[in-house]
Amino acid sequence: MKVLTVLGVDLASARWQDNGVAKLTFRVDGDGAAWVGARLGASRPTGAVTATKVAQWIDSLARGSSAAVSLDGPQGWRSPTTPVSARGVGRRSDLAARTQGKCGVRGTCFPGTQLRWFTFSIEVFEHLLGLPGVRLANDIETTSLSPLSDGYWLIESYPTSVWRTSGLAPLPGKSRATPEGTRAALTTLATTYGFTVETSSDSLSHDDVQALAAALPAVALLGGPAIAVP
Repeated sequence: MKVLTVLGVDLASARWQDNGVAKLTFRVDGDGAAWVGARLGASRPTGAVTATKVAQWIDSLARGSSAAVSLDGPQGWRSPTTPVSARGVGRRSDLAARTQGKCGVRGTCFPGTQLRWFTFSIEVFEHLLGLPGVRLANDIETTSLSPLSDGYWLIESYPTSVWRTSGLAPLPGKSRATPEGTRAALTTLATTYGFTVETSSDSLSHDDVQALAAALPAVALLGGPAIAVP
């Protein structure tokens, strides 16, 4: 029997407390896969938020305990070799996942007001991929991954797409979400997938709930109790 944990992170570049964190743990054996549990929240560092510090923090949460890290944020720019005739202004993944923001060629995005966050997210991916044993899952046909012996898989996730493909209404943006609505959405997500959630504080964080949704694709790819949709 294997017991695996995946770490979901809802990235934010302005404040440490806006970086959501969730861990999903499950077991896989000859009878299939089953949940062990889910935990929301983690201690955040203090001081200035930089891509390097965020990557170090994420690695400290994942190293030795997580088989995969799934981040809400783009991992790369649109390829400059993409034909002009291709649909959309962003990456093919942006089109498929119906992302709110689109990642253009290096240094551009749509809307342009999100450029700081897009650049920050890509830099976090770059720093993590420079660490020992970290590998990017980047094949659109992949529906399964094997745990790494010396590190963890790194995955780009878009929580809104996870809610949609789970047949659920997406969690509203942070500025529009109410505490009651966020808790109801968490209950619906946990009931749909059949896991029990533990939180590290009395207050429920919208960012932690989004991190939980972001973690689900990694669970599916590692053979957990979810379905990977290529």
